Amino acid sequence: MGVPITFIGQWNPEQFEIVGLGDGNLYRDLEGGKGLSKNFVDKYYEDGNTGVLKEGDYKLGYYNKHGEAIRPYMRILIKRRLES
Repeated sequence: MGVPITFIGQWNPEQFEIVGLGDGNLYRDLEGGKGLSKNFVDKYYEDGNTGVLKEGDYKLGYYNKHGEAIRPYMRILIKRRLES
């Protein structure tokens, strides 16, 4: 699950394991080598967004319900620890 970085202040290590960050190599490994598409990057800039994105970047991105290309704030990927 991806959670905001502010999660760290409330993190219970007995309940959740931090897997990594939602961008970069971990994201690439989880997504099977897929990066941002050219269509997504073009739409991102067409929608008036700023920042440095290029096709193939291993970053989180999605289209909202209005069809706008969105880059969420940095996320920490966590998973629930199994109860023993």
